[in-house]
Amino acid sequence: MLPSEDDMQSLLDFLSEEPPYAAIGRIVHAAADLESGVFSLCTQYGLAHDKAWRKSIEERVKWLKVNSPVPHETLDRIVDAVENRNLLAHGTWIRVRDQRGFIKHVKDDPEHLHGTVVTEELLEGWRAELQDLADAMTSHYLMARDKGAGPPA
Repeated sequence: MLPSEDDMQSLLDFLSEEPPYAAIGRIVHAAADLESGVFSLCTQYGLAHDKAWRKSIEERVKWLKVNSPVPHETLDRIVDAVENRNLLAHGTWIRVRDQRGFIKHVKDDPEHLHGTVVTEELLEGWRAELQDLADAMTSHYLMARDKGAGPPA
C-alpha cells in the first residue's frame, strides 16, 4: 500500500524543517548581554580586564561570589543558563521520531553527546532566563558604578 498524499507531504515537511533560527538568535543575544554584564561586574569590582577576559563564565561567577555583593542565588543560575546557549550555538539540530532537538559533544569527553528535545516554549524559557539574568547583572553593575563601588578594601 502506498502512503497517502497527506502522509507524503507530512514527511516532506518534516524532512525539510530548519532549526528555529529566530529563537536561537534571541537566545544568543540574551546570553551576550548576560556575559557582558558579568564581565562588567568583574572589572567594576577590581578584576583586571586582561584577567577577566581569560576567565570562563564559571570562573567569573566564582570570582563574583567572593568579590561582589551580587546574591549567590542569582549567580548560581548563570552557568546553567549559558550552557543552554552553548548547546544551541555549538550543537547540531536533529530530528528524531517527530521530535526536534539539539545535541553536542561533551567538551571534556568528546566520545559522548548530550542534548535535549526543544519546543518553542522551552526555547522561550531559556531566552527569558538569560535576559532576566542579564538585566540583573546590568542593574547590579549600574548600582555599583553609581555608588562608586570598586574593589573591596
